Amino acid sequence: MFVINLLIIFQKIDFKEVAYRYEKVFLNDLETLSVQKPTVLTKVTDFIPQIISFIDTLLHQDLAYKTSDGSVYFNLNAYSKNYKYGKLKPFQISSPTDGDKSTSSDFALWKAAKSSSEPSWVPTWGGKGRPGWHVTEFFFFIFFTLIIKPLFCQFRLNAQRWQGWTRS
Repeated sequence: MFVINLLIIFQKIDFKEVAYRYEKVFLNDLETLSVQKPTVLTKVTDFIPQIISFIDTLLHQDLAYKTSDGSVYFNLNAYSKNYKYGKLKPFQISSPTDGDKSTSSDFALWKAAKSSSEPSWVPTWGGKGRPGWHVTEFFFFIFFTLIIKPLFCQFRLNAQRWQGWTRS
């Protein structure tokens, strides 16, 4: 299985029209370079309700926190109390930063909208904003690892069984 996730969010323009245009250019470039076409092509904007729900769960588990501007950050200190983080390259969680982030290592799950002209959605915790790129990558990793891949494997298994029945 080969999966590509497109994260294209533009400001001050009709982002859907521009994103569609660049999606077509990107897919044409893949074909020109003889790169395998993806089995699944996802768009973050098709999964905004699920991403909001995911972030909301992290907020309720105190693994994320909302800042004064409406952004939401993953709380590495809270996560590290119960789970191991940084297995590939251990590091020390840094000290508090200037601004609303608890530590400089915390990363954005949801970025508050800076203007009314940029693409934004209204999450359950209020305000307007958009997913941060960290959450989109993590969300799609979980989504495809736990949901799509098992379904795809089940489909292939059932297809092989069906082919076996037709050969007898």
